[in-house]
Amino acid sequence: MKKKLNTKYGRVSVNVRNLGSDRLYVVLPRKRAPQNKAEKDFRKKLPDGAVLISRRDQDKPEKHVYQIYKDGIYSAIRGRSRIRLKYGNEWHGGEVRDIVLNINSAALQLKNLLNYCRLSGAQKKKLKQCLEGLALLLQDKRNFFKERAFDFIDVSSEPEDTLGRVNPSAKCNQLATGMENLNFRLLEIPGIEEFISRDQIFLMRERDQHMFICKELYYQFHGILLRPAMKRPDRHNGENLPKLEAWIEKRIQGFANMNAAPFTKTRRHALRDLAAAREAARGRDYAKVRDNLRKVKNSLRFKEAQFYLEEIILKVALMLDELDLNTNKRNMDWSMGRSCDLGANMEDLRERLHKILDDRGFSFKPKHRLFVHLGEAQDYFYRLELKRAKDELKAASDLI
Repeated sequence: MKKKLNTKYGRVSVNVRNLGSDRLYVVLPRKRAPQNKAEKDFRKKLPDGAVLISRRDQDKPEKHVYQIYKDGIYSAIRGRSRIRLKYGNEWHGGEVRDIVLNINSAALQLKNLLNYCRLSGAQKKKLKQCLEGLALLLQDKRNFFKERAFDFIDVSSEPEDTLGRVNPSAKCNQLATGMENLNFRLLEIPGIEEFISRDQIFLMRERDQHMFICKELYYQFHGILLRPAMKRPDRHNGENLPKLEAWIEKRIQGFANMNAAPFTKTRRHALRDLAAAREAARGRDYAKVRDNLRKVKNSLRFKEAQFYLEEIILKVALMLDELDLNTNKRNMDWSMGRSCDLGANMEDLRERLHKILDDRGFSFKPKHRLFVHLGEAQDYFYRLELKRAKDELKAASDLI
């Protein structure tokens, strides 16, 4: 369906498919090539298979803008997972814990403000520094409630006016209003998390549906390629084969349902190879039919490999975010242990992929470069360089 959506590039009109909610869309693959530079530029901004997720415009809360995940499903799942981690809870790192700590700190300073006239000069100075530090933590935040909290806490950090007069009651009211706005933000987060959780469910369902199509098609291609007429077309001349043109056409329809990136890359190449196979079937060139069907079958194995890689990339991305939120020794030790475990797991993954991946006949052969990146990632895991390991895994996934 054609939709007009607000994005960072302005309001755009594009054909999309709903992913179970009006918050989530995928850009449907175009049927024709871009006709001019403007169309090419537009498709770079909104490529086929991109996932669009609604979010509130911070400057205009009543307006929704769609965030663009150009790399598609895996990137969107990773983004939603990282946002959920960012909110955290009262005990683990994240925005919730930060707000709770800010409120507790403000409550302590509120007691000091109530007794302002009884404080020593050093205590008054300490109070001012604490309130200024609290305000600094909230400065430049784009959330409405945090902005208001900053405004009120900032003015409360100056207990005396320009004439040196003190009005602790007014300052206490200002600080209390700042705390109230922090509480409003705290109450807002569970609703946001609910949306994010629902987004994740829809996105993971979409990913699983695409993987199901890949596996189903793989076994269909595997089955027909085991036929004697496919193994030795020079001997059997198409004996005991189904009506190949109709069979191929049905598989083309299967690939037509793969319209979310990064599956769109496989779809594009598979549709081209299946068209060539269909043409060869018309000319009874069964060797060429076999070669094209084999390429399609092998390309589906690469999507299985990508699934495994993206699962590891997600784990590592969350580990890195967790380290940013919690830099305590226990968390550092846990991450170091997990990094070594991932290094060991990479050896098993490389052996497994080496057995199932075959890029013979491909115009672009990704297998060698893929294993170079996997080897580098494994080394970085053992060296505890998670960020570099993740970058190598992402480079490997992007090849597929």
